[in-house]
Amino acid sequence: MSRLNKKAAELMQNYKIGGCTDITGFGLKGHCLNLVNAQKHEISFKIHKLPILNKTDIINKNVLDFQLLDGYSAETSGGLLVIINPRDSESYLKDLLRNDQWGWIIGQVKEGNRTVDIAENAIIEYATDCNSSKPKF
Repeated sequence: MSRLNKKAAELMQNYKIGGCTDITGFGLKGHCLNLVNAQKHEISFKIHKLPILNKTDIINKNVLDFQLLDGYSAETSGGLLVIINPRDSESYLKDLLRNDQWGWIIGQVKEGNRTVDIAENAIIEYATDCNSSKPKF
């Protein structure tokens, strides 16, 4: 796991980052809730993209309490959730790509009441190629 997020963490040093966490046992929504509750000011997250591996929705339907589509599925190592100024997000993504990494802009941070909402139709399915680190849609 230390290698999985190493480059992304190093590249973050070039930007003003508002927060970061790895997505593991609490799932995306669970980790987002932890972040909004840890902030000094009341904020909320609006998730408009929820990337999942192609066909994992089948697992969600067949595994009791998996909660993938609700954002709560436990991940062994789901990568990083980085809170970054919107003005810097595209540059950070380009830096990731130049270093054979990839990511998505999945939502927004807003003033709010410490909630996390996942938009309807937020699911984005993608496939991976064993010979490439980049997703295929």
